[in-house]
Amino acid sequence: MRKMIVAAASAALMTATVAVAQDAPQQDAAQDVTQQAPAEAATSFSDEELLGYARAVEAIQPVVAQLEPGTAPNEEQTQELAQRVEASGISVQQFNAIAQALQSDPALGQRIVTLVHGDGETTPQS
Repeated sequence: MRKMIVAAASAALMTATVAVAQDAPQQDAAQDVTQQAPAEAATSFSDEELLGYARAVEAIQPVVAQLEPGTAPNEEQTQELAQRVEASGISVQQFNAIAQALQSDPALGQRIVTLVHGDGETTPQS
């Protein structure tokens, strides 16, 4: 079940990630990751960062679900996305770097799925 949630959320986040990245002042980290070879990208993130990404994916789902298909979030939604990401324990820059790396690195996605299945604490506690 979590595997499906992470996979579906990751796919849905590509639109939201672009919008969050537009407001992020430091896009250099995300750009550096996309220039790395896929194998390097998969190993350049710590388990803690990847688990933070998985928590953030779940945390931003309510905002992403409100978006019209093919539209970017407005300023208020972008701020909400950023707050939810940061509340998940990673920065917006880290989140965007991982999201961008996922686009070209299936091994990284599999690593996240493996971590999520091994750690039942990825769902934010309300």
